[in-house]
Amino acid sequence: MRGQKITAHIDNINPAFFLNTCHGGRQSQALTGLAGWVNHLIKIGAGLVIAPQWEVSDARAYQFSKTFYQELLQGK
Repeated sequence: MRGQKITAHIDNINPAFFLNTCHGGRQSQALTGLAGWVNHLIKIGAGLVIAPQWEVSDARAYQFSKTFYQELLQGK
């Protein structure tokens, strides 16, 4: 998620990101502050980032994402 066109597009539309991966929301300390996918996406303009900070099984990840998108499509 680098490059001027990509970051400008994200900054323009402020999309939501759903990272359904183990530790996808985990942050770490870097020279200039916190680092990680969530920090990077928010920095370039993401409006929302949903990601677990822990290990998740495939079955639970599937069930959560299925339920999340079903509820979203129903307007919740």
